[in-house]
Amino acid sequence: MGSFLCKAVHYIQNLSTSCSVLTLTAISIERYYAIVHPMRAKYVCTNSQAKRIIAFTWCLAILLAIPILCVQVQMEVGDRFKAHWCIRDWDNESLWKFHEVYMLLLVLIGPTCIMSCTYTLICWEIWKVMEQRNVMTSRTALSRNRIDRDKYAETIELSNSTKAKSITKSEKEDTRVVKQVVYMLVAVVVLFAICWGPLLIDNVLTAYNVLPKQRTGYLKYMGTTFHLMAYFNR
Repeated sequence: MGSFLCKAVHYIQNLSTSCSVLTLTAISIERYYAIVHPMRAKYVCTNSQAKRIIAFTWCLAILLAIPILCVQVQMEVGDRFKAHWCIRDWDNESLWKFHEVYMLLLVLIGPTCIMSCTYTLICWEIWKVMEQRNVMTSRTALSRNRIDRDKYAETIELSNSTKAKSITKSEKEDTRVVKQVVYMLVAVVVLFAICWGPLLIDNVLTAYNVLPKQRTGYLKYMGTTFHLMAYFNR
């Protein structure tokens, strides 16, 4: 069971990672359609479509996690006392390097690029809509003021002052909400990169012998910290 569990446990870990990353990417695309293309979203973002996407996400994650089965091996160590390690296949360095670069592209670079694009377009669309709304509100207020100026000459100054304050307050509130949305979307991408980046980059550097395979001292604690950071984002 040792060799089987060595591959199975790491396969399930990669399956969970792939599924989580694909889900976050799919959510960003769904938000893009809902905000930037609301009319198209009525046909794209439906319950039946969501079920298909969930099924497709799991099927794709199952396929994308397969390469770990070729890289993870059980190795016997020790002379007097035999033991077994479940590690990457150090003897097949080319396959090991390919897998770590593959995971870096799959988990970090690809999803980060997609989420950055979708959330940037969402932020731009929200900001553009708010600018158009502010312009329309200002024009409407000016039209009403001109009509009121003819009918209520005596009270126009007070009315204009009250409306101007109301419009300014509304614009400030809208701007504050937009900024909060933008900050939230930026935080999603930044936290994703911060949580996954160190672990994946560390794996690539280890595969290319930039960092030692045997971890001692601060490198051991650094690796543990990187794993915990990745788990926090799942």
